[in-house]
Amino acid sequence: MSKKTSNLSSYILVSTLPFICYFGVLSLLDAIPDLVDREKFASSCELAQIYGYDCEQHSVPTEDGYVLTLHRVNRKNRNEDSKRESVLLMHCLECDSSVFLTNTERDSLGFLLAEANIDVWLGNVRGTKYSRKHLQLNEQDPEFWNFSWQEMAQFDLPAFMNYVILNSGSDQIYYIGQSQGSLIGFARMSEDAKMQTQIKKAYMLTPFVTLQNIQSPVKSLIEFVFHTQANSKHGLFLPEIVRKMISHASASYCSVDVLNLCLGTYHQFSGVTSNPENMNRSRIPVFFPHALSGTSLKNIQHYSQMHVLKRASLFDYMDNKTNFIQYGSMHPPLIDVSKVEIPVALYAGENDWLVSQQDVQNLMDTLPNVVHFSNISDFSHLDFIWGSRVRELIYDSIVEDIVRRTTKRKEIEENHGH
Repeated sequence: MSKKTSNLSSYILVSTLPFICYFGVLSLLDAIPDLVDREKFASSCELAQIYGYDCEQHSVPTEDGYVLTLHRVNRKNRNEDSKRESVLLMHCLECDSSVFLTNTERDSLGFLLAEANIDVWLGNVRGTKYSRKHLQLNEQDPEFWNFSWQEMAQFDLPAFMNYVILNSGSDQIYYIGQSQGSLIGFARMSEDAKMQTQIKKAYMLTPFVTLQNIQSPVKSLIEFVFHTQANSKHGLFLPEIVRKMISHASASYCSVDVLNLCLGTYHQFSGVTSNPENMNRSRIPVFFPHALSGTSLKNIQHYSQMHVLKRASLFDYMDNKTNFIQYGSMHPPLIDVSKVEIPVALYAGENDWLVSQQDVQNLMDTLPNVVHFSNISDFSHLDFIWGSRVRELIYDSIVEDIVRRTTKRKEIEENHGH
């Protein structure tokens, strides 16, 4: 192992050690059933079934050999309308499909869409706990982890999109991306005219293609990763044992959170909200165990490049020769969102410590077809998936917009039929 790789491993261990030690004993409390409700460690389909929804799990192969998991959620006793709308939701960094199902039933976007008789598909990109299969590699192989969001945009998103269209019977679908989900959406659509024809409209929550002004303490970790990346080996970001310890400890401790450590961690990462009504504290013990699904170290390195180098580009190998072999140029190509011509709705938060107002403005100035923009004054990054006011401020309008567009389309089709 190289010295820089060792330094990175040591940094991660030292950074997480106090948390591990403090909560190590508390994690044993998970043996007491009364403290662990079913949602904390439920799979995405189990979460849906708890609230009485139908859920299917689909395996989706990519062109480069990964086998991904796609979840499909629908309400029971739904109207089997052959012309139902379909929507693909893509999650944030270190998350998976569960983030759209772990808020309360009334506030989870996946359930709200399903209640509106919309066909809901939830993606899980490579590296998450649901998508760690490959036709030739296993997750112990370093080469399995040789990817960043660049490959998610290049391979995962087209695979999901084509699968949903093939299995839903729709020629076009709606797209909802949150954080990383918006990034890979913009990255792929900027170079794929065909994909743009497959999407009726995109709704992007905490949208970005640049990370120019991170305020969260995670900034220090990202900058450390950038300066130690040269000789790092491919692998899972954060050891699995650390992930499991954090998940189990938070499931137990966050139920009481005597020192407000869990709430403080949420705020320090996402943005210190000025409105206490934004957060339902009782849900934090459910949120945290689902928050570390997995990603590659290379993906974190790519994010670090976006922040330190202040540009929206494909992965920079920091070597002219390697870049030239990969891209035919000494510098990686930039993402040109001016080529994304489909209707796009943007939803940002002024109190987001990860995606700054400068990053959002960059999109506003470059995207040619922004049809809606909401900038919630006191919303932080994670409030867009786990906030207690997110339904009334954002989700209801998205669902209503899809339903309204569907009704209008059917009326036009009926008039043409007559």
